[in-house]
Amino acid sequence: MLKNKRILIISPQSWGKMFISKHHYAIELAKRGNEVYFLNPPDKKVGNKILVESSKYDGLFIVTYSLFFSWKIRFHARWLHDFLMIFQIKKIQKTINEVDIVWCFEANLFSNLKLFKASLHIYHPVDELTIDDHFLPARNADIIFCVTEEIKKSLESYRCPKYVINHGLSEAFELAALNNLDKLNLRYGSNNPIRVGYVGNMLRPDIDHETLKKIIEYYPHVNFIFWGVNDIKDSNIAGSNSENVLDFIHFLKQKTNVFLRGPLHQEELSREMNNTDAFLICYDPRRDQCKATNYHKVIEMLSTGKVIISNHISFYTRYPDLVEMSAEKRNNESLKEIFDYVIINLDHYNSGENRRKRIRFALDNTYGSQISRIESFFMENQNE
Repeated sequence: MLKNKRILIISPQSWGKMFISKHHYAIELAKRGNEVYFLNPPDKKVGNKILVESSKYDGLFIVTYSLFFSWKIRFHARWLHDFLMIFQIKKIQKTINEVDIVWCFEANLFSNLKLFKASLHIYHPVDELTIDDHFLPARNADIIFCVTEEIKKSLESYRCPKYVINHGLSEAFELAALNNLDKLNLRYGSNNPIRVGYVGNMLRPDIDHETLKKIIEYYPHVNFIFWGVNDIKDSNIAGSNSENVLDFIHFLKQKTNVFLRGPLHQEELSREMNNTDAFLICYDPRRDQCKATNYHKVIEMLSTGKVIISNHISFYTRYPDLVEMSAEKRNNESLKEIFDYVIINLDHYNSGENRRKRIRFALDNTYGSQISRIESFFMENQNE
């Protein structure tokens, strides 16, 4: 079903150096022979134009536009914003022509997906829905996909079919994971010094800075490698330059056992991540924008086979062998203790059996697999 279609992907994050779920879905759909248009969030730099540019992926085009009205209207007169969006959508469709499928990951801008004249309208929130506006796209969706049971439950009142689809594994990590499986017959040997990786946007204000500082300072003999944006000018997925965030970045830059690698392309990132001994995830559960439910980075970490130490993640409570995480949902008081124990017992946590479990799970959640699951849900509803 998801072949030879014209598909519009609506993303709240721009096309850029860092790829997350929206970008990967666009790439995978293009690889399947679809003509895919990736709609960036509004960018006032383009003025009144709507730009359609080719990407390095065959069949995938990047669309950039600017609202013809003030974006501030959305916060003061939502009804007026929605009315004006009727004309904005017409301008976008006039540029790219009609599409078969609208696949919306954006929770803020488009209240009525049916205004896009398509055969199928998908709402796919991958972050927690925290305000009333985030529920508006669900009203006219034909089907909803989300990454947690919590998001699905919050959408119960909407009558269209709803399914939970986990985050996916991109091609670069899939290839690396297959290679990792081939090497499981080789005994694990830790690096000297031990290397602990942290993957993600370092400008997120919901990172638990104090716990991370405590762990980094307590382990001067462990190297901590950070991959991801640490400067706002390099970010295509937003971030904060608040005093707390900037102070934390400054702290990292001063530590001799910390290495800031910045944002890397998928192939290079997967290579470097495979040369680690463990991974660390550390968000403050009280401020976490994902509400400690699920993170895209977990699948990529699992593909290496190496142990993950994390704050509580509700999605993975059903898979206790995959992530070593805090049982406490509200704080990270036990995280350093968990980190201590895992680092001392790395040989056990990175045994061939444990690494195999993690890699197999990751390979069962490639973006190709997720799209095949989505196709099966489409078929299921057509047959009802």
